[in-house]
Amino acid sequence: MSDDASTMTNIGLQFIDSRDARRIRERISETYEDFVLAARSGGRFETRGIAILGLTGTGKSEGTVQALEALGMTETQAGDPERPFLKLDLGARATLKSLSAALLEELGWPANQKDSAEAMLRSSRNYMAELSTKILVIDEIQHIRSTGKQDRDDLQDFLKSLVKPRLGQIIPILIGMPEFNDVLASDGQLDRRYRKVRMSSFDPALDLARTIRVLKIVAETTGIALGPSVMTQNFAARLMHAGMYAFGEICVWCQRATAKAHRSGADELVIEHFQDCYRLEEDCVPALNPFIADDFETIKIKPQE
Repeated sequence: MSDDASTMTNIGLQFIDSRDARRIRERISETYEDFVLAARSGGRFETRGIAILGLTGTGKSEGTVQALEALGMTETQAGDPERPFLKLDLGARATLKSLSAALLEELGWPANQKDSAEAMLRSSRNYMAELSTKILVIDEIQHIRSTGKQDRDDLQDFLKSLVKPRLGQIIPILIGMPEFNDVLASDGQLDRRYRKVRMSSFDPALDLARTIRVLKIVAETTGIALGPSVMTQNFAARLMHAGMYAFGEICVWCQRATAKAHRSGADELVIEHFQDCYRLEEDCVPALNPFIADDFETIKIKPQE
């Protein structure tokens, strides 16, 4: 395994050990247990959905997949005889129809664009029942168009339909930005039917030690020592800012710098590795590099693609 691949595996372990990932795992586990108990009746039953809401880079998607793997569910692809969970990644300006078409295609059946969203969803439910699908994950749910009242009403009706009592029920897991809570909260019935996990951001006043702890674990699991320059509170604040105060993004910068240190044959990880990684990634001058600039807190960090 390459140094990059090995480090990425260890980053995955970081997500399992983060406090938000534990909250995701607990919420999914308890909801699934309730689901299994209700399904034993063999009839129609109501389920609860889950909404995992947080900023980019907080580990929503990774934490969800890790939680499903902890339940013994592995990722599958079209053509597999069973598909315990499906994951849809929505693009910008998605619609309910494009979501329905994407779901059909993920199941391995081509979508007929002449069909309505409702017709495609009915077909998808039949296919999911055949494939023993229990969980449907919809990532980037905030991309679904909901600007006008009719769009908002249609989206709310769709989300309610996912938890409505029926045979062949599934658990919907919605992953999105914090503002998607407005869609859920604007309808009391809908709000009650989706259990929420709100991802936390790192706090520069409280989480400096936590940031260094993340770096220490990455370094330990990849076999590199930490130099004095990355063991200071000032460095932790710089790393936190570069990572937009988001656990996942902080892990990414740790991974990049650690991989660079390994490639260069360094005996220890130092701040220069982070400086070089940021410069190469962002193609920026020193004044816009949070690992160099004196006033790094004023630098606007853009989300990673």
